Amino acid sequence: MSLSPFAALLISLALAVAGPLAAMRYLRPILMQTIGRLCDDGQGSGPIAADFWTRAAYVLAISGTALLVLLWGDFDAIHPMQALRRGLLLVSGGVFASVAFIAFNVWKHVAALLAARRPPGAVPAPAPAVCWPEDGESSS
Repeated sequence: MSLSPFAALLISLALAVAGPLAAMRYLRPILMQTIGRLCDDGQGSGPIAADFWTRAAYVLAISGTALLVLLWGDFDAIHPMQALRRGLLLVSGGVFASVAFIAFNVWKHVAALLAARRPPGAVPAPAPAVCWPEDGESSS
């Protein structure tokens, strides 16, 4: 079975749009709430700002993933599975990078907000220590 380079391009671009679109639709409700609270100035601008930043994230996620596919996609692959595999790897990488970028930037502001709300002199709780049992020992 052979796949024309044009068909491989169209399939790869469809994946490049569908992957980030699915991820962003999944994240949209909580992203809107979180960004809305971060951008709230008491005058009702939080939802408007949240809508803007969420739409900007959609555009960046889709265009970034499409750019990856267009730059490094293998549209002249001999076998269609090679083109599909390459396209899926690029889309997965693009979605991962987009979500990581958004999560990092949102968390940076959430952490600053939480630190500002912490009473003076309060020390944040330490992270729990993880102890791995030695060979043959039980974990209880």
